[in-house]
Amino acid sequence: MEFTDSFGNLILLDDDDMTASIFLRPKPSGNNYTIDELHESLRQAGVKHGIKEEILNGISQHGIYDRMILVAEGKYPEDGKDGEFEFLFNTHHDPTPKVLEDGSVDYLNVDLYERVAAEQLVLRYHRATGGIMGYSVRGQIRMPQKGKDLPAIRGKGFHLSQDGLEYFSDMDGKIEFINGQIQISQVFEVKGDLDSTVGNIDFPGDVEIRGAVRTGMTVKAGGKISINGVVESADIEAKGDILLKSGVLGNGKCSIRSDKNIEGKFFESATVFAKGKVSCNYMMNSEVTGLEGVEVSGKKGRIVGGTTSSQNYVIATTIGNDAEILTNVKVGLDDEYLNRLKELRRRYQEVQSEIELLEKNLHVVSDQHEKIVLAFSMKVNERLEISKEIMSLEKMIDTAKEAYVDVKGTTYPKVIIRIDIAHTILKYEIKGAVYKRADNLIVTTQRA
Repeated sequence: MEFTDSFGNLILLDDDDMTASIFLRPKPSGNNYTIDELHESLRQAGVKHGIKEEILNGISQHGIYDRMILVAEGKYPEDGKDGEFEFLFNTHHDPTPKVLEDGSVDYLNVDLYERVAAEQLVLRYHRATGGIMGYSVRGQIRMPQKGKDLPAIRGKGFHLSQDGLEYFSDMDGKIEFINGQIQISQVFEVKGDLDSTVGNIDFPGDVEIRGAVRTGMTVKAGGKISINGVVESADIEAKGDILLKSGVLGNGKCSIRSDKNIEGKFFESATVFAKGKVSCNYMMNSEVTGLEGVEVSGKKGRIVGGTTSSQNYVIATTIGNDAEILTNVKVGLDDEYLNRLKELRRRYQEVQSEIELLEKNLHVVSDQHEKIVLAFSMKVNERLEISKEIMSLEKMIDTAKEAYVDVKGTTYPKVIIRIDIAHTILKYEIKGAVYKRADNLIVTTQRA
């Protein structure tokens, strides 16, 4: 937008009135424009705010003409910021153990969860801001965009400050951020060894034992179990992961079971069962099962003696030893799974026939009607359960078709490798091999 003042000077405003520039012509008298005259020129163009006084002073003092000079500038509004949460704990806790230079795994410095103390500040909320208003050079207000507040985070095990901006833990325990919610729950902690002076543990949450678990003790947890010291002849059972930072000396009387994964430095003379994976640096004379897989890591990642089983795979650096101790490794599925699937399919057809027969009598009025309805309902539920088990077995069998044993180093004589119904007993050393099943035979392939 252009304006011409009483002196014939041009004042130019941009389209949104955020800047004003002036193009001065010399006075006929040859005198410089005074500050007041320059202000009057701007006033005639409606320029009120953001005037750059230092520039006007320079123009007046030095007599600057015949060029466009920026003399006023408005202020753009600053939009408000949306509300945001400041997490004072790690929301993406990674309990993965660190692999050392020799390929072994450091289980000692692994934590399954992040700990918090009662009344610890775990989260702070910063409210949305309204922003800062702006203005044009002609004095028009420019309104900012207000920030948006976020809803409070839900969960359990914490309380809010009176203003609702700070979140504090209710207890000593562990903290997790799951599906957008804060979950703080108790951890049963034993600061030293677990022995008869402490007693057995049966706890619905997580259990952490800072010392060893001595012979004869029992630990059951509805969550995870973390043990820093050695586990002796004890029974350990968890619904969640089990982490044994110093390993197991079971003396043939130790049982460890998890519905998820088990990790430990070593297993000696123990029975270990995980529905997930089992990971360690070596195992000796143990019965170890990891349905999803078994991994024995490091340069000395050795399996010696006992039986190691998995539906999917077993990976180790070495299996067996120079003393040719009998060592069993089993992957895939036994015939019992196939027989079970066959039996389930037969039973499914039987139940289906029974359902069809009952269905024909559902609408027949008789004094047996209630019994027929009940029987029909029970058969439908039975069919559903059979169907679920069939699907689960079919998935397991399909996965097990690719089962293998991967030995990075040496497989020694007297090692028995079984894949499904096929098996072989090694009579000589084999270096770097992968064992798979082809028809009813074990096929050995050299590792790349």
